[in-house]
Amino acid sequence: MPRCKRAHRRLLHGATMLKRCALSLAFLLSACGGTDIADSQVDDLSSQAGTPHLLPFGPSKAGAKAAAAHLDYYGGRVLANVEVIAVMWGPSVNADIQTGMGDFYSAAIKSTYFDWLTEYDTDLTAMNGKPGTGQKIGRGSLVDSVTITPKNKAKILSDRAIERELASQIRAGKLPKPGPNILYMLSFPPGVQIDLGGAHSCESGGFCAYHSSFKRAGKSIAYGVLPDFSPGSGCDLGCGGAALQFDNQTSVASHELVEAVTDADVGLAGNILGPPIAWYDSQLGEIGDICNGKQAKLKSKSGKSYLVQKEWSNQAKACVASQGKGGTNDQAQEE
Repeated sequence: MPRCKRAHRRLLHGATMLKRCALSLAFLLSACGGTDIADSQVDDLSSQAGTPHLLPFGPSKAGAKAAAAHLDYYGGRVLANVEVIAVMWGPSVNADIQTGMGDFYSAAIKSTYFDWLTEYDTDLTAMNGKPGTGQKIGRGSLVDSVTITPKNKAKILSDRAIERELASQIRAGKLPKPGPNILYMLSFPPGVQIDLGGAHSCESGGFCAYHSSFKRAGKSIAYGVLPDFSPGSGCDLGCGGAALQFDNQTSVASHELVEAVTDADVGLAGNILGPPIAWYDSQLGEIGDICNGKQAKLKSKSGKSYLVQKEWSNQAKACVASQGKGGTNDQAQEE
């Protein structure tokens, strides 16, 4: 099967085939190493780079196709009780993001927004006929919110450079060590752009955010990348319709958070629709892709209300924020 045809599974099917092929090639080149730091300069013990799964810039293309969506299980692992580490890429990250994202993650992963994800447990037979990983998804916890001092001061970063920096910070003890449930959610400051081989963050034809995974010393490390959404960034125009930057940021973060939980190692899958991919729709992508742009409210115990994205439920055959005895809901509640 030609590489472009295989690679298009990494992209949403709303883009043209030409764009799919170009972006997929860019991701593969990015995964092989960026140009901002030479491999010989960094000993990060990284043995396998990842290929990011993107949230494309601009309006969702899923549309009416979502009605026929169904996530299948391909045998990969999930993050059963996710442990989030909110990582700020230096002290210049927007002040509201620095002070508020940790609280948002904490509220989201201890709420009804997470409870219904049990339908994506992995104690079942995968599409290839082999046993699943036997995991059950439940609520998680916020481990820490950490501001790092990145060694890489570049204003344009490749995904490979981000992986190297993350590995370096872990090795130096600046970030908690990886584990089976650890998820590093990285927020970036104004003026820093992510370049995936020509596909840029916050630009038309590019992306709003992504999640991925790579291996370091034999361990899989799951992470999410959230560019700055402040006015003038570009993401303020193409990555959400809310009036406030923080609301758009939490909505996109929720998309990446739940996708990472239900498909932790998509970054290591390459061009194969099989393990280590977990839950995936071969036509529409991951749990968040199907519902991109459909939003709901999450109410926290503190009284704050956060904007989140709805996610796809196989059982409800709909995009939902939570589910209960009364059916699906457009609102979630921290408990």
